Amino acid sequence: MTIRYTPLSPHLAYEVHGDAKSTLVVVPGWVSHLTFDWETPEIRQFHERLSTARRVVRYDKRGTGMSERQPDADTYNLATRVNDLATVIDALGGLQVDLFGWSEGGQIALAFAARFPERVSRLVVFGTYARMTRSDDYPWGSDPERSAALQTLIRAEWGTGSRILTNIFLPEADEARASWFTKWQRLSLTPEAAVASREANISSDIRPLLPTIRTPTRVLHRIHDGNVGNAEYLVAELPNASLEVLNGEHHIPFFGDAASVTGAINRFLEIPTPLGELTTSSPMARLSSREVDVLRLVSEGLSNQAVADRLFLSQKTVNRHLVNIYTKLGVNTRGAAIAYAFRQGYM
Repeated sequence: MTIRYTPLSPHLAYEVHGDAKSTLVVVPGWVSHLTFDWETPEIRQFHERLSTARRVVRYDKRGTGMSERQPDADTYNLATRVNDLATVIDALGGLQVDLFGWSEGGQIALAFAARFPERVSRLVVFGTYARMTRSDDYPWGSDPERSAALQTLIRAEWGTGSRILTNIFLPEADEARASWFTKWQRLSLTPEAAVASREANISSDIRPLLPTIRTPTRVLHRIHDGNVGNAEYLVAELPNASLEVLNGEHHIPFFGDAASVTGAINRFLEIPTPLGELTTSSPMARLSSREVDVLRLVSEGLSNQAVADRLFLSQKTVNRHLVNIYTKLGVNTRGAAIAYAFRQGYM
């Protein structure tokens, strides 16, 4: 891997995988460190799954990881984060990109799409929220008192091997994973920066921006990661968004069933997996992204009702999607549709 830096201060570290024409920029969550992340098998495999048919760009946010550290008042606010993402994309040639943002990175990606709609083709967010903490008009956020207590814990125990911090962010981590997480903390942020960046995130509220974002958006959320109402709110407010709820509890997408996350991203971006190449002459190319979602879940053995529950659709809508799939593929049954997709290498 080759770490590159944006030319002007603050110098932002970024790294490019692959050389395909389409580009996916990954907007990181709270912590990241380009080199250490790439040396972590789960994180490396996650990005390799995304880069099989596209160019994937990772970067460290200002004040984080290998990017320049500037501990001033504006380092961690949302406007700075959006401007820095624009700087990274400019360094790539200023092209139009797809974005994948997780946790606070999802907020950054959404705010970027609101400000620069012409620069974003498609958008995927994971474990993201309109605001972090609960309020009278936003009941899905975390408890403000609990959030303040966590800030105190971070200030006192960041990078010290705190088992409490590990259990909060990496459920059921063994000793080796806990040790890894401690090193990730130390490399990514100082204790002061960890508190300051999270405080900025707590203060961020992107609800006013959501109705203005017309970029096609897929919202991903694990069913036991906090309150799924955060994701449902995003989909309700975004004009062109859909929701996919995944199994699991990990807030960090690289852990738990990471393949389900990369699979959902690849399906939405409509780029074929390594098993097959979707050409415009293939009947599979006629399927919409939602129809592909339905067919993949059906191929996993889910009933129509289970598919409806997973995709937050009615069973009637799933039935209609299946009829459309049969018509486009020239088949008459779900078994024949699944068999066709398997023969063509798409499932």
